Amino acid sequence: MFMSRSETVRLAPAVVLVAVVSGGAMTAPRVQDVAAEYSELSDAYDETLSQLYSEIESVPRDERAKVYYQKLDGIDAEYQVKFDALASKSKGTETAAKSLVWVAKLSAAGRANTPECERRATVAFDVLVSDHIKSDALETLAGALADAHTLDTACDAALTKMYAASPHRLVQASSLHSLALRGMSRMGDDANKRAEVRKRFIELKEKYSDLADQGGRSYGKLCDGTLFEIDNLQIGMVVPDMEATDETGTKFKLSDYRGKVVVVDFWGFW
Repeated sequence: MFMSRSETVRLAPAVVLVAVVSGGAMTAPRVQDVAAEYSELSDAYDETLSQLYSEIESVPRDERAKVYYQKLDGIDAEYQVKFDALASKSKGTETAAKSLVWVAKLSAAGRANTPECERRATVAFDVLVSDHIKSDALETLAGALADAHTLDTACDAALTKMYAASPHRLVQASSLHSLALRGMSRMGDDANKRAEVRKRFIELKEKYSDLADQGGRSYGKLCDGTLFEIDNLQIGMVVPDMEATDETGTKFKLSDYRGKVVVVDFWGFW
């Protein structure tokens, strides 16, 4: 079929419109599909960990930790690949954000730690803070990075960006809390670092005392406890006095043993 020049011009906008529609965002059913796939993948990961816990029960007690972490490394590396694939498949959606959070935190935890795993995680950090900064899923990532064991530069940069740019107060609070905790783990006996960490906890308490972390703990109370630790429980400081009762029912104070070598053993059941 042949068309005149004028007919071709009239039809061109329609062709462009079809291209824009077919190349645009996911349709609603497709978004639902990848969301369901994310739920299935998350459940599969949890089930795999449950199976690992059961397997470990048959391992001699003194070997359990070693075997557990060896197997966990492999599981986390495997699932990081799966979550990364789902993130690519669901690009631009909330499912992508949630999947990338998994990709990042599995490496930051120090388990999926091969060079390729860390490369995936670094890319995930970049995409999360650039394309998904408005997602409330970042609260989970921020909390997980408090005790991250690898990718320090990427973790610190992501937390700083999330605190500064997220519109969600829970993400802001979680990011600031993790930044403060990470700083505390590095401050040692450096007075300047200690002052900076203290400043962050005070800021957290002043701005977010009305909020709680994902474990339901009040940020205000968390700050009170940590500030007490910073001010009173550092190496070289005099231990705060305490009173207790010994096995015979006699009350005593820690200060009763001043000048002697004392071992204080705190223990419990979890």
